[in-house]
Amino acid sequence: MAFSAATMTLGGKQGLLGAGLKIVPVTLTGSTTYSTGGVTVDLSQDGNLGAYGFSTEVAMMLGGGSCANTNGYVLAYDPATSSAPATGKILMYEAGADGAALDEVATNTTMSALADVRVCFIGI
Repeated sequence: MAFSAATMTLGGKQGLLGAGLKIVPVTLTGSTTYSTGGVTVDLSQDGNLGAYGFSTEVAMMLGGGSCANTNGYVLAYDPATSSAPATGKILMYEAGADGAALDEVATNTTMSALADVRVCFIGI
């Protein structure tokens, strides 16, 4: 799964929530395969979000109606250890055949069925 400028699209209204806290709605689209360990996304002001980027990331939320677009996969945002917004990762999980807790999607799993998944990034 790759998220690049072409597959990470700003959507809706970006806004400030006070004290410099920003909320930025984004639409994600998967590429043909996923890389175990997550996909690095550049959420900095120099990256995919441009002027709407962050100096410190906080969280990612799935949009209300977008859950159907994940085809049963669960997305999670893993912020960088240093809180650098240019190096956070989006991870993908699935139920798996064993029925246990969610497992991370295996490397090279085809993820092209993910289309127009709406998320919001919140940060400073």
